[in-house]
Amino acid sequence: MDDSLDLSLINKIICIDCWEGLGNKLQDEGTQNYIWYASQWVWRGCVQDSASVVNIGVNAMQTVFYSYGINSELIFYQHGIFYNGGYGRGFMSDMTFWAVMTRGLSFAFGANLMSRLTNLILDANRWMVRRDVWDFAATGREISRNGPKGKGSFGVSPGWMLMVWLPGFISAS
Repeated sequence: MDDSLDLSLINKIICIDCWEGLGNKLQDEGTQNYIWYASQWVWRGCVQDSASVVNIGVNAMQTVFYSYGINSELIFYQHGIFYNGGYGRGFMSDMTFWAVMTRGLSFAFGANLMSRLTNLILDANRWMVRRDVWDFAATGREISRNGPKGKGSFGVSPGWMLMVWLPGFISAS
């Protein structure tokens, strides 16, 4: 991959100064924001062709998922509020994306994480969505932002459909 990218772009992507303090980002940024940081570690590892750097990012995502992402009632909280339809929507979409991208690899998410993610998407969220629109109570501050369907509506992520490609999806649901 290095031959196909401009050297200055590669240096920006793998800039060590930009990646310092990943462990501190969780307290500073919150759950979904941390997933975005962890995703950047995975992309960095891909650009560097470094399995160990990819593993740092994937492990960080799993740590966040188990420690901060979803409570026992399958509710996503960020910034101290119920947020399945706001940051939680991004969280579930990103975790689904990485579940699909890492399946069959040594980085693949475990069966327990996949089961909880599937239950979160299929069981918990179905009570918060009507057709393709989130209940306003689940969207946090997203209700005041303009989006593809206008203020207060936040469509369900088509990325979740990727879940059907994952082994065990049918049995987990």
